[in-house]
Amino acid sequence: MADARTERWAEHRKKMRRTLVDATIRAIDDRGPDVSMREIAAEAKIPKPTLYRFFTDKSALVNAINDRVMDALTERIVTGPQLTAGTLGELVRAGISGYAEFVGEHPNVFRYLQLNFSATSNTSSSPSVHAIETARTMASDIATLLAALVPGDEDGDARPRQLDSAAAMIMGAVVFAADGWVGDDGPTESVDSFVDRVEPYIRALLQVAAANNGGAALDFDASIADNLAAVYAG
Repeated sequence: MADARTERWAEHRKKMRRTLVDATIRAIDDRGPDVSMREIAAEAKIPKPTLYRFFTDKSALVNAINDRVMDALTERIVTGPQLTAGTLGELVRAGISGYAEFVGEHPNVFRYLQLNFSATSNTSSSPSVHAIETARTMASDIATLLAALVPGDEDGDARPRQLDSAAAMIMGAVVFAADGWVGDDGPTESVDSFVDRVEPYIRALLQVAAANNGGAALDFDASIADNLAAVYAG
């Protein structure tokens, strides 16, 4: 009986945490990055102390917001495009567009995370450290995708270490370009215009990454399968 109660409480806790993260994002979207815990509680329609039953402190809530954002971004820039893109160029454009669209939809959420990353200590559970860890996970997903486009290093490593650096550079280029695009007052141009400016740089980084690891020149107008065939035919 105790086990059943424990399981029910654990499920209730997970559900409540999801609900509170949803409410926090709404509050940030509506009230800006300086939203208070009191305003978040009001949006969630709960007393402020209830927040601390599910998040031990503000840092824990910031980490949960960061996790939610990273999950959404992974879907938009990695998982989703792989399922829908017909060519390598479409895959690249869909990934950049997915990131830009999410930032454009939730600029205050990104400002909120930036403010809280810089305002906390560098302990193992701090938002700044947590953000670095989750960003590395996303870069690793990009590196895994890149690894399919190169034949491996001379030692037969299916994922050359240089690809991790390439993935980090690609991710950093998009992230900082989008930060400048949104600024403090919202996007300065459309998503399509932003992608048009950024895409050539990402294509160039991909070409360099492939060339540096023994890959054939990438053809962004060809299907991903055709690019793979060219890589392994060489």
